[in-house]
Amino acid sequence: MRWSQVKSLVELDIWIQSYNCESKQVLLSHSTVSSGVNALAASVVEDYVKKWKPKWNDAKLAIVSKVIATATGVLSFGFVYIAELMGNIFTVN
Repeated sequence: MRWSQVKSLVELDIWIQSYNCESKQVLLSHSTVSSGVNALAASVVEDYVKKWKPKWNDAKLAIVSKVIATATGVLSFGFVYIAELMGNIFTVN
């Protein structure tokens, strides 16, 4: 690892620590959502796309994985927006 990379990581750590606790939770939840979306895209590529198009090289499969991850992320946040518009569904007594 080069010094510039270490310096960037330290600056990123300081930047994250400068936010309050609520912002850290938002950053952590974004990381969790991102890893879930990427795992789903990788599973779809491995289980379905490779069987459907076995001759595709890794570069094409990487592009397909990125497209699937992007589409899944957009759909997920779209569903969150729709759920927010629906309001409260369950009432708690």
